[in-house]
Amino acid sequence: MIASQIVVCFAFFGLCGLGVVYVALPLARQVVAAVPPLAFELAALALTAVLAVDATLTVCTLTEVLAVVEGVQAEFDQRMQAAVQTVPAQIRSGAERLREEGSERAGRLRAGGAEYAERLREVAGHLSARQQHILHNARRFRTDRMGAAARRLTDALNGIVRGRGRK
Repeated sequence: MIASQIVVCFAFFGLCGLGVVYVALPLARQVVAAVPPLAFELAALALTAVLAVDATLTVCTLTEVLAVVEGVQAEFDQRMQAAVQTVPAQIRSGAERLREEGSERAGRLRAGGAEYAERLREVAGHLSARQQHILHNARRFRTDRMGAAARRLTDALNGIVRGRGRK
């Protein structure tokens, strides 16, 4: 069965080859003989010009796309750097406010873990929705330049994020 299919394929290929040699090539020779050589040269020059314009436009477009991608990456890096620098400062200021409330309150917070966790939730509640989103996604943030800073931010904020999840 397979052998007969192979024979049919080879026979068809042979017939197509004969058709090219005895039909297509003589027609092509007649067309080439009827067209002046200058027309072929002009057509070749026109096609070369079209290809050159296409290549130039492609390179220009790719350069613009690369600039946009680099700009987006730079903006992302700046925003993440700002988040890495801003959020720990807010946590420190929240901790300073806790210390300023007095030694009695601080003692109670140290003694009562639930009360301390509630205060951390309050501090986290003062974060904007954008900051909360950044905190939530900081665990998944990975980049070579920002990896260490992201890990420090993640470590500093894990307690707050876990505290918000218990609410």
